[in-house]
Amino acid sequence: MKTRNILVATLTGTLLTSCLKDGIDPPNTAPGSSLELRFDLHCDGHPFSPDSLYADGFGTLVRIERFRLALAGATLLSDAGQPMGAWPDQVMLIDLTRQDRRFSLPNPSSGEAHWLESRMLQSAYRIPGADSLWFEDASGSYQAMLDIGGTMDSNDDGRIDSTDGRFRIVAAADPNEPALLIHAHASVPLNGSAVMMVPVNLRAVLHDIDLPDEPCTMGQGIYAAQALENLRARVLGDDNKPR
Repeated sequence: MKTRNILVATLTGTLLTSCLKDGIDPPNTAPGSSLELRFDLHCDGHPFSPDSLYADGFGTLVRIERFRLALAGATLLSDAGQPMGAWPDQVMLIDLTRQDRRFSLPNPSSGEAHWLESRMLQSAYRIPGADSLWFEDASGSYQAMLDIGGTMDSNDDGRIDSTDGRFRIVAAADPNEPALLIHAHASVPLNGSAVMMVPVNLRAVLHDIDLPDEPCTMGQGIYAAQALENLRARVLGDDNKPR
């Protein structure tokens, strides 16, 4: 897969420089200030519940029981795209099974932040304690950056019970894809602390995906590509409203 043998420098080196424009110097950070990222899981605007039933892109009922999203690097941007701090080594694992989905970005510049730039996790990064993100296929091993699964109404009887089957989509990032530009807001005071809420719409991962057609997609395939496209266009940030 394309994600193998990617140097860490290739991933992290562009995080800050890709945001800078000619003639714009990065602002000075403010020692003592801090920003906390909080990833809030929901489904089409409603708080996620492990007991609730949702639907895939074609109306099949599903119960979401697994969700893991791994992002690497963080750059905070103003509304005009000026950097307010860069943390290229920050790795963020957002896991349905973990109550704490908070990450600290120390010493950002003060001001109004409107964007968070990050990249889909590449295999050059290893997350301590997250060996479950590594998978084997016919061509070797790779690290997933998106993993969603659960139970679906496979017999189409309008409910989910012990007679139904399971679904899972595991996707690895394409290193040629541009960085994610996540729309989220925070007001960072000088020498103070702030919180940036990043909504994560789990239901939107399954947009345009017909799970009974292919219940298991591991690493590659049309639905893995669709899930990554959904992540970029529908899942993350303030713009992930129901569609």
